[in-house]
Parts: sequence; C-alpha cells; structure tokens
Amino acid sequence: RRSQGLPAVSLAWGLWSQASGMTGHLGDAGLARLARSGLLGLSTAEGLALFDAALDADEALLVPGRLDHAALRAQAAAGELSPMLQGLVRQPRRAAAAPAEVQDGLLQRLGRMTERERRKEVLDLVRSAAATVLGHAAKDAVGAAQAFKELGFDSLAAVELRNRLARAAGTRLPATLVFDHPTPEALARHLLAELLPPAAADTPGEAAPAAPEPVADPGPDTGPASAIAEMDVDELIERALGGGRI
Repeated sequence: RRSQGLPAVSLAWGLWSQASGMTGHLGDAGLARLARSGLLGLSTAEGLALFDAALDADEALLVPGRLDHAALRAQAAAGELSPMLQGLVRQPRRAAAAPAEVQDGLLQRLGRMTERERRKEVLDLVRSAAATVLGHAAKDAVGAAQAFKELGFDSLAAVELRNRLARAAGTRLPATLVFDHPTPEALARHLLAELLPPAAADTPGEAAPAAPEPVADPGPDTGPASAIAEMDVDELIERALGGGRI
C-alpha cells in the first residue's frame, strides 16, 4: 500500500506492562528474563502517546517500545546483543582471545579433577545457570534429573541458558541444546564430553588439554537436525515443551 503512494504505517509493538494474550502466561521469572534482555513494559499512557506519535511520523514501519540501554550495553559487552539492536548502543571493542581464555580456565580446572569431580563441577555449572534463568537464588531449586519443561523452561529460557553456558564454557553451543538434552544431568554429560572428550579426560592432574578446534556447521541432511531447521517458531516451542516429535 505504501509503495502505491497510499497512507500506511505498521507498528511492531514492544512489551506492554498490562498482561495480554501473548504475555499473560509470563510470571515474574519470565518478565525478569525480558528485562535482562533490555525489554521494558509500556504503560497504557505511554503506548497511546507512541501511537499518536507514529501517526505523525513519515515511516512505513515503526517499533514502539521501551528499552533498557544499560542492559543492552551489558549484552554488547558480552557479545550477545541481537544484530537488530546493535545500532542502538556503542559496542566496546572486545579482545579476540577472551573466549579462549574463559574456556582454558574451565578446562584447566577440569583437567586437575577426577572424573567424579568433573561431573559435579559441570553439573553445578548447568544447575546454577538454569537457576539464574528461572530467577532462583540458588542451584538447589533445580533438580539434576528434573526435565527443563517441568522446571518451567520455555523457548526464551532455553535460549538464555544456552547463551550462559556458551559464555561460561567459552565455546559455541547449538540452538537445540536444551531440546536435545532435556535435563540438567543430561545436558551436563553432553557439555563435559564436548569440553573433555573421554580420551582426554582419562588422567586427572595433568595439564589441561588444548581447547577443541571449532567445528564447521554440517552440510544439509535429512536427519533430525535438518527437520529442526525447517520448523517454524511454534513447532520449535512445541518441541521444547515436550509435545513435538522428529
């Protein structure tokens, strides 16, 4: 319509403070997650004021919303800021070696431990990260054998947990991490195997092994990973909550 010279404006609304059909299911932990990501709720008065302002703007698409710039800067510093928001904050120059240093520190600790200690260390890491995502004060609120679905994880929580663990381990982790390893115990086993393959973990007390080489993304296939890649958002959420099958 706009391209035909006719008046038109599309508004991609941000978060509203008042519960709606899309946000009514969010509890305090979910709202806290959104706040950590930099999204703040609009009051009704603020929303109406932005609606009026949009009518006076000469733009076809606008995004009315409130953003926490301090939270955005924190994400930028950690290298986690969404590309869509990167133009809104100044991003500090990050040292290229930082992720490797983080990983080397974790690997060195694991390399000095027995196998039992390694399992506990990584499980504690996963449980602590999951507790933070869910808004709990301590990891004790997250059972090792509890399904993430039962703990209250949704797709946004799954992404935040993946990001936290990737940052703590200093390595890339797949977007389907929580889907494929649905309990803290299972996820910890997978993460430990990624960081310290069995052959490298045989002898505690020796120098930690070198960080694994980055692995290129696999090519197209017809297996579960390919099926997941073809899912839309609703199907991914359904699978995350335990209702989907491959």
